[in-house]
Amino acid sequence: MQIKVKRYNLQFKQPFQIAHGMRYHTEALYVEVYLNNVVGYGEATFPPYLSYNRNVCIALLQNCKVKFDADTFLQNGFQTDLMLPPPANAALSMALFDLYGKLIKKPIHQVLQAPLKPVATYTIGMCALNDLPQKLEQASDFKLLKIKLGGHDDKAFVKEIKRITSQAFCVDANQGWTNIDTAIKMIDFLYDMGCTFVEQPLPVAMHDTQAELIVRSKLPLIADESCQTVDDVKELANRFNGINIKLMKCGGLHEALQLIHAANQHNLTIMLGCMSEGSVGCSAAAQLAGYAQTVDLDGPLLNSNDPFNGITYHNGALVLNHKFGIGVTPNNLYKPL
Repeated sequence: MQIKVKRYNLQFKQPFQIAHGMRYHTEALYVEVYLNNVVGYGEATFPPYLSYNRNVCIALLQNCKVKFDADTFLQNGFQTDLMLPPPANAALSMALFDLYGKLIKKPIHQVLQAPLKPVATYTIGMCALNDLPQKLEQASDFKLLKIKLGGHDDKAFVKEIKRITSQAFCVDANQGWTNIDTAIKMIDFLYDMGCTFVEQPLPVAMHDTQAELIVRSKLPLIADESCQTVDDVKELANRFNGINIKLMKCGGLHEALQLIHAANQHNLTIMLGCMSEGSVGCSAAAQLAGYAQTVDLDGPLLNSNDPFNGITYHNGALVLNHKFGIGVTPNNLYKPL
């Protein structure tokens, strides 16, 4: 099996701000795996608030050897001779799932036979109030807005959104509320404003405070940064109502499937999210969409130079295509490696 890796920067259409700060692009890499003249594609992204280094991941992917058996891949996954950080392993996982689907001539979502139709979100990053009308116009087809909070005047931000639109909304605080009094006050306010749930209200390390918060919260609470791997699920089951599964966090589709199974065992709702990936990463995650109640896979809509085509949205609903593998094809922005 041959592996090729390309470095790339995904540019945002507009500056993207969350509680961790503002950025204009996201570092990315693309993986190609070749077997029997068939190629599979994978993607990893590296938001600056994460500790993983793109250059290190590229070097590891270029030098690792992969054990892949199409007959056992779906059940047993793959093996590498080098330990890969989660984003690199996720990119390789996507590429191998893409390759596998092409070898058996089936879309991965068809192989997995997931039945549900999740609600799709559109992300509204933190911004000046006078920038909101344009952002909300772009999100007008979506049934659920995902509003990023954690700024200096979150209430005014939410009130202005509700003044402009009647769309349902959820909130992602990205660990931005650092004490329980702030969190309770904000959740009470958001409940009154019609919010459906809150994602990652407190910093990851505040376990005891989070356990108290879920008892007092009027809204369901979803773990994002607090849930990295399947080992986390049992520990957080009494502190959250659901989990946000991201391939960049957990390390790939096999790992995501394990998280889905663990979440179901502990009666936790499931959201599928992304870390500003383009069409490759979001299309790979979308193969699992039938297992989720909510999908936050709008990365391709937020980037201006996505080098692939994949999932699309129609009237705010996620649309999977029927191409083999994860359903992506390179466009004219993707130059040969």
